[in-house]
Amino acid sequence: MKQPTIRKILPFIKKDRQKKTASYWSFPNKGTYEDGVLLGTEMGRLYLKEVNTLPPHSPILPMCVLSAVDNDKISSAKHGQIVGFFTEIELALKSR
Repeated sequence: MKQPTIRKILPFIKKDRQKKTASYWSFPNKGTYEDGVLLGTEMGRLYLKEVNTLPPHSPILPMCVLSAVDNDKISSAKHGQIVGFFTEIELALKSR
C-alpha cells in the first residue's frame, strides 16, 4: 500500500508553483491575530498527532520556521498562526 505524502498528512505543506519548491507554511494569510492563533493551534495539534508517522530525520519543524518567516512583512493573522502553532508544540513538550 502506498504511503501518503507529507503534503497529504499535513495540509499546510504545499508545493509553491512560483519557487518550484515546497512551502511548509501555506496557511491563508487573512483574518485577525486571534483567528491565526486558532488555526495555528489546530495545525500544531495535527502536526503532533502525525509526527511519529513522518519519515525519520525529516526537517519538518525547522522548515516550518523558515517558511513562516520567509517574508519581511508578517501580518497579524500570520503572527497569530506562528504563536498558536509553536505554543501547541511547546505545551506538548512540557507535558511529556
